[in-house]
Amino acid sequence: IGQAYQGLIVDGLFQAASTLGHALVLATSTPHRDVADGLRSLLLERCEGIILIDPDISVDALAHIVDRTPAVLIGSSTELSDVDEIHSRDDVGIQLLVDHLIGTGRRRITHVDGGAETAARRRVERFGQAMEQRGLADSAQVVPGGGDEDSGARAVQHLIESGELPEALLCFNDHCAVGALMELRRQGVRVPQDVAVTGYDGIPVTAASAFSLTTVRQDAGLIAEVAVRALLARMHPDQDGQDGRIPAEVAGENRPLGGRLYRVVPDLVIRDTTARAA
Repeated sequence: IGQAYQGLIVDGLFQAASTLGHALVLATSTPHRDVADGLRSLLLERCEGIILIDPDISVDALAHIVDRTPAVLIGSSTELSDVDEIHSRDDVGIQLLVDHLIGTGRRRITHVDGGAETAARRRVERFGQAMEQRGLADSAQVVPGGGDEDSGARAVQHLIESGELPEALLCFNDHCAVGALMELRRQGVRVPQDVAVTGYDGIPVTAASAFSLTTVRQDAGLIAEVAVRALLARMHPDQDGQDGRIPAEVAGENRPLGGRLYRVVPDLVIRDTTARAA
């Protein structure tokens, strides 16, 4: 589990599985243990179904797993057929952040991207679309970042050295935003007076008074519940029970390759890092 947000998802999976009367076995990947190793250990445990969170695994390796047991993916897309996916609505989340920043009087907004992280490309695209819709495509900038604090700090250092510090930073996730925020303060840049900062995910640390970070809160509990229910429906397709029933507030649609895509709507949490500049 590389991100705090993923930890929230795992906690939600345990809660949902327990509520629905099922046991959850956890397998993690580390720098010395890849996803395929974890999946093999689950198969040895004779798990009836598998939920993968942003798996860093090849399509061929994933196909080998899916052929043997029902699987559901959280946060990532696959070219495999007949697989269920659960995503957060990044289009909604990014639009909420852009609209909020514009509403506070900011126009020059820079997105610190997520580098190689799973959702990075999707959020860059959504950022460009959101700025274009508001007529601010020329004021939008994207700089290299990543999913950790060091990435956010490096992005700020680059912007300061290039003399192109914007009015607002829309960071890939909360970890990146915390790193950017701390580096801005270290460099004597005032937040939010000089630069506003936003994160993404809504992990608990963002509410701490030391950060008070504006962010988009992804509903990890609901995403986890949908994943568990979707998997149970796959494991027991002949049963018309309540366990596999997806909550009514979650939109679902058929994937072109088969299976279902479920998308959960996030919400905006406004805090001090985006207060209107005096």
